[in-house]
Amino acid sequence: MAINQNNKGVTLIELLVTVFIFSVVISAVYLTFTSLYSDARVELKKTESEIEQEISLNYIQNDLTHIGYGIGFGETNELITCTDCDNTPSINKNFSLLSLYNFANKNSFNWCIYNYDKDSDKCLNGLTPNGSDSFMFLLDNRTAYDNTTTKWTDRPTDNKTYIAVMVDDTLTNGCSSQFCYNVYYILTKSNIPQKCNPNTFGLTRALNSTGTGGIRILDCVADFTLRFDYDKNDNNLIDDTDNETSYYNIAHNFKDQFEKIKSISLYLLLQEGSYDKDFTLNQACTEKFCNGDVCLTLPDNCEHYRWKIAKISAKTMELLWED
Repeated sequence: MAINQNNKGVTLIELLVTVFIFSVVISAVYLTFTSLYSDARVELKKTESEIEQEISLNYIQNDLTHIGYGIGFGETNELITCTDCDNTPSINKNFSLLSLYNFANKNSFNWCIYNYDKDSDKCLNGLTPNGSDSFMFLLDNRTAYDNTTTKWTDRPTDNKTYIAVMVDDTLTNGCSSQFCYNVYYILTKSNIPQKCNPNTFGLTRALNSTGTGGIRILDCVADFTLRFDYDKNDNNLIDDTDNETSYYNIAHNFKDQFEKIKSISLYLLLQEGSYDKDFTLNQACTEKFCNGDVCLTLPDNCEHYRWKIAKISAKTMELLWED
């Protein structure tokens, strides 16, 4: 019987070539996978921070929208103040605003139109307060009744119409001529999360100037500033000369601020995601980080972090009588 002499096995060289090709393919697949995984992690961290920031920015926008809410024109403190507004960020850099709105207390959302002659127990908009609820009563010329908080059981009994705003008068009074909240947003350094550049700040919301007992609203904040649409010439129009006015170029009394400020914009320099050794910022940390004509200060060691300027704009909501 004839034997087939052509049945050969795999030579060592062929085996080594096969292993080499297989290794190259596996390495390429592995590098592609790790690159995609790394990119996905970066995007996930950015998305997480964006979601957290969006929720917090909505809280701030609520406060800006309700600036001056429930406060009479007899007030002598400024409607809004900003400490070191356009200067280098530091601990306790802050802005504050006067309002009877406090999103941390749902009772402050309650208000009513009240006329003693119409109904002695109810508001004209249907709200029926408890007798122990405290209110600020505003007359139709936007002056505060008695300039003090009044229990519903001790409300005015003369035949007038009032706007009544519910308040928590156990908190510190921020006004000079009536009760109100002075809402502070303060840069603080305590308990900075590990994901943040260590030279950034937390933005704390508090009802006092020290931030004690406040709520941390945002992490990884590098800087902020305020701009205003401010009707300088009282023509009820916002033109180029009125747009984006700095805090230092507006009036510094309550009534003028309330009547002339048409909208407020807060600009925040925020960190996106976390430290990324494979990313390098395309500018020096000593340079200002700009968006249009708004420029804010980067922190030290900023190179391997991503940054963005977030803008919150709010038109002020008036609680006024219409003629």
